[in-house]
Amino acid sequence: MKYVIRITAIIAACIFYGAFFCHAETSVSYDIFFKANRLYDDGDFAGAAKLYEELISKGVLSGNIYYNLGNAYYKMGKTGKALLNYERAKKFIPDSEELSANVSFIKSTLDVEQPEETYSIYQKIWRSIRGAVSVSAWFIISAVLFFSICLILGIGFINYHFRPKSHLISGTLTLIFILSFICFFDAYNSGKNFKEGIIILPEADVRYSPSYSGVVAFKLSEGMRAQIIRGQDPWTHIRLSKEKSGWVESEAIEAIW
Repeated sequence: MKYVIRITAIIAACIFYGAFFCHAETSVSYDIFFKANRLYDDGDFAGAAKLYEELISKGVLSGNIYYNLGNAYYKMGKTGKALLNYERAKKFIPDSEELSANVSFIKSTLDVEQPEETYSIYQKIWRSIRGAVSVSAWFIISAVLFFSICLILGIGFINYHFRPKSHLISGTLTLIFILSFICFFDAYNSGKNFKEGIIILPEADVRYSPSYSGVVAFKLSEGMRAQIIRGQDPWTHIRLSKEKSGWVESEAIEAIW
């Protein structure tokens, strides 16, 4: 009995101290966040950015932190870094009107237009459907549809009178489930195969080969997006479209995720 009491006491102590340190860590994070906000309000944008980056390095991730960090970088004249963190903020606050407005404004100030991939009308329709919601949203939709189908079939199996309707409803939901799962699978693989990155230097030379002696194919301006194919230190292979790809210095581009 004493042994059980001792073990229980140890477990309770672990839970208490774990909760205490967790609370303390949260309190410290809040202090850093509000200190960064004060520095931003005082015009010390570099100091604010440093503290926001410190929070992120500690694993404290939120839309507000990335949004504020983007604002700080914009005030510092680093539009590439600003767009990078705005894009990261979208993962947490995708419906923020202020975020969307800031992204649109910065893109309107870019020196050159972002090259667009050429797609057929069917590809455009499919991409618009697939991109209507996020990958995680497609997964949730597919899961809900799957369990709904199972539930309706189960009710139909129990209730004889409902069985004909259950077949019709479950059949319709199955078609929608197949479409949603294909969208999820395609969106997941698309994001898995290539990472999206943003140019964070004022200008980046894109070369045909990963070497300073390689011929410059074209140049990219700060804030432009590109797919990151692979890295070969200190170079990164990127792709803008079927016709435009090459190698840039790794320090010139940073992956969104």
